[in-house]
Amino acid sequence: PETYDPFPINSYGEQKLLSEKLLTYFSKLQNINLTILRVSSAFGFDSRFSDQGVINKWLYSAVNNQKLKLYNSKESEINFISFEQISKSIFISLKNELNGIYNIGTENSISLGTLIEEIEGTLNKRFIIEEVNLDNRFFNIDVSKFKSETGEVFKLNLRESIKSIYESII
Repeated sequence: PETYDPFPINSYGEQKLLSEKLLTYFSKLQNINLTILRVSSAFGFDSRFSDQGVINKWLYSAVNNQKLKLYNSKESEINFISFEQISKSIFISLKNELNGIYNIGTENSISLGTLIEEIEGTLNKRFIIEEVNLDNRFFNIDVSKFKSETGEVFKLNLRESIKSIYESII
């Protein structure tokens, strides 16, 4: 939940947490309402950022007939959210005048193995997988606070999302 202190695993995460703490401190000092959205793994089409995020990287690799690089085990689970759902969560946050920290993501995580199967099934194409690292990663953020305060639950429509991004790439 949002009440837990995050444990960043890299410098990027440390920078985000430091920014969050500084903004929270400043807002309390100045008596300003502040909304922080902690966004799970984002995906969607943006030609400027083809190398950002596992779904985008893999779809660009598919288009270019390259190997899919697997940086965690196929059993690893990640909570994704689309760019459109992020935009909607920002709109909802403003509309409802939310104040505080909220985790934003789809309700459930999926395994990287399932993601590979969905990409292969959607594109009707088999891929060569390059296993860079086989660590297990389980990333499933608790979105219940956002859900309880707004009534909004984001679902992952993976096949439709993959098809849409793929069609935008080609």
